[in-house]
Amino acid sequence: MNAQARLFTTLRESRGKVIEVEMDGASTVADLLADWLAIDRKGIAILFVGERDAPLEKTLVEGNTLSIFPSVGGRLNQKRLQRHWPLFPLTKA
Repeated sequence: MNAQARLFTTLRESRGKVIEVEMDGASTVADLLADWLAIDRKGIAILFVGERDAPLEKTLVEGNTLSIFPSVGGRLNQKRLQRHWPLFPLTKA
């Protein structure tokens, strides 16, 4: 299965704008981040598949484009992060 990852801000600076990925079998957004792109999901603020907000469990299909927006500073939308990453509780520093 072929998919595309579009990277933004700090990810784009270090890895390039677009990465074409060829995966074997069904994969989720989390699989693509961890196994194919080696991106730590704790540093990601927003994920889209196509033009829709995407949870980590979303199964990707042929031709999907995953847009990845990393945390770049400032205050994050904590409710949105908790919805996508419930295993990583947000704590105040």
